[in-house]
Amino acid sequence: MKHLRTVGKAIYAFLPHLLITGSIMALTFYFINRVNEAMNFLTARISTGFQSLYFALTILTVALALLLRRKAKWVGLPAMLGSAVLFVPVFRAFLTDNPVVASETWYQTLLMLTAFCCLPFAVVQIILQRKAAKAAYLAAIAQNATESPQEEKQPVPASAN
Repeated sequence: MKHLRTVGKAIYAFLPHLLITGSIMALTFYFINRVNEAMNFLTARISTGFQSLYFALTILTVALALLLRRKAKWVGLPAMLGSAVLFVPVFRAFLTDNPVVASETWYQTLLMLTAFCCLPFAVVQIILQRKAAKAAYLAAIAQNATESPQEEKQPVPASAN
């Protein structure tokens, strides 16, 4: 059970990093699609699959943050709500290979806003994880120092000369 908990914590620690990568990819696809719609960065089947995965990942990460964290958990709510609204239409578009929804303006605008909201949430989660890891490390050092105090050094007598 302890190993399963350790693996779960490691996966949860990695999720915000995936969110940052996914958000940057979604924003890149959005802006390239705005410049050149013929390249189908938002409407291709692989893009709708990526967007489905990105929205599911966002919902999962924010839900876990709401369950596990006390600080800064509400930062991710706009990203979670945007992902929840967009997940079903884009997943349906991915399954049916019908990218009509992904080409609509409301969808693209909400995708951009969701990605912009997801970035600060992921950064805040990473900062909180690093602070918690540093505090745990310092506590372990302090506990180790109190449990096994180092031997006191005896003064070396000065030479007679």
